[in-house]
This record gives sequence, C-alpha cells and structure tokens, in this order.
Amino acid sequence: MLTAVLIASVISAPAEITPSQLASKMFAKYADANKLSGTVNFRQSGGGVTAVFDTVIQYERPYKLYIRQERKDRKLVGLTVADGTMFTYEMPDNLAQRAGDRLYELQNQNGVVNSIVDVYTIAQPGLLSQSPVLDLLIAKTEHLRFFRGQLATVGWLNGNAPEPGQAGLLAGSWRAYASAPITGKYTLAISPGGDVLRYTVNENLSVPGEKPIAIVSQWTVDVKVGDGGVEKLYRVVRR
Repeated sequence: MLTAVLIASVISAPAEITPSQLASKMFAKYADANKLSGTVNFRQSGGGVTAVFDTVIQYERPYKLYIRQERKDRKLVGLTVADGTMFTYEMPDNLAQRAGDRLYELQNQNGVVNSIVDVYTIAQPGLLSQSPVLDLLIAKTEHLRFFRGQLATVGWLNGNAPEPGQAGLLAGSWRAYASAPITGKYTLAISPGGDVLRYTVNENLSVPGEKPIAIVSQWTVDVKVGDGGVEKLYRVVRR
C-alpha cells in the first residue's frame, strides 16, 4: 500500500517548469490578451544621472488603446489614445515645430481599421520612453521576436527554481539584438501565471575616448490581464 501511495504521489506531482517554458508562457499570455490595464515604472541610472518614467497603459483589442507617459523631473507628458474611430499621438521630436505638437488620424483608412498594434507602431517614435515592456504588452509579433532575441541565455537566477506558487526569477546574458555581441546581463521576474513583474538590464555603454558607463535599466510592472481599465480614457479629445 505504501508503495502505491508513493507512486501515486510521483505521478500526480506537477512537473517543474523550465526557465524557457516560463518565458514562453509570459510571451503567450500577452499575445493572447484581449484586454489589460495597469502601470509600468521605468528607472534608468548611469553616470550619476537617473531618469524615471511612469506609464499608464490599458487596451481593449482590437481598436481601443490608452498610453500615458510622464517624466516628472522634466515635466513631460506624452499621450497616445485610440477609441476605434480616431487616434492621436505625440509628434516625433524631429517633426514637431513646437512642444506639444500632436497628430490626429482616422482609424479607418481606405477601408482598413488600424488595430492597437498598428496605432502603437505609428505612435512609437513619439513616445517619451520606448520600452521593451510596452512592446511585450502590446505583443506585436516582430516586437516579441526582437525581445526574445535580446535574451541570449535563459536560466534561473543563481540556479534556483521557484517554489510552487512563487514568481520565477530568470537571469542570463543580454544583447542589443539577436545577432549582436553580449554586452550585459538581465533578470526577469515572472509570476506563476505568466505575468511580467520586473525586468532589469545591466549593461556597459561604450563611449569613444571614455571609460564604459554602467547603465542599469529597470521596469517594474503592475498590469492585470482581463481588465480593460477606465472606459472614458479611450475617448479621443482634440486639444
């Protein structure tokens, strides 16, 4: 009887998830998400300077999107909104004639309605902070592939797999893109359900004639899949 109990316990025990499987679960979660809402805090430090960006994001696929970014130390605010009929976004710096210039467009253009992925791609050059985490949440296929290519190696932090019900801490070598040389390290915290919680990249930035600068970039994420946020925020209002 004891032997039967032990065998039953082994058979019923959940198989340990691998680091790559947990990462894949995260990518799939956002690729499959129909709606989400929450915040992303981005902090980057290097050479004695720190920049902090706060982002509020929410969407309802296929057409409603809201992204508000703020950099408080410079009193900068950027806004991207799509309501299914129109969308608006910040004009990139190289095109803007004055601060606050923004563009408004119909989402239905020549019979094709721009999805949130299309709107995000169009608005991306004007964002205050272009973010791999926003790329992950919006889940454009090319962006997910690029993000995955930056993770040169994938393993558990210090070789420690998570306890059941605990977040997994992934770690490994980082590169700017899939075929680039390794220039840093990353850690990535993912919930058992596949939610991204925190992403940190430590890299050395080469400066001609100077010593490399250590740059630490960290994104702290509090986003809930399945909650489309505040409906009125999706409304496009001309300024």
